[in-house]
Amino acid sequence: MDEQAGALDLLVIEANPERAQALTASLASAGLTVHLLAPGGALITNPGWSGPDAMLVGLDTDPTLSLAYGRWAHDTYRQAVVLAYGGQASADTLADAM
Repeated sequence: MDEQAGALDLLVIEANPERAQALTASLASAGLTVHLLAPGGALITNPGWSGPDAMLVGLDTDPTLSLAYGRWAHDTYRQAVVLAYGGQASADTLADAM
């Protein structure tokens, strides 16, 4: 948690650029600290960042790639809670997400 701001620190993993922009803007407007990791992109953070409190992983656009990035992020930031979201995910994708 970002102790200075008292805000929950989130990492959003979303392959759809429009959805990523809308989601990060909405979460930031709620006073949360948001970092975006778009599959194929880089995670840019401040030096000394200890990682997110929670990760949101989008499953609709490219679930295989998003889950791969989610696994990497979870292996790196073990303390973070992982929440997967999506409205079009198949049963196989949901099983992989678990």
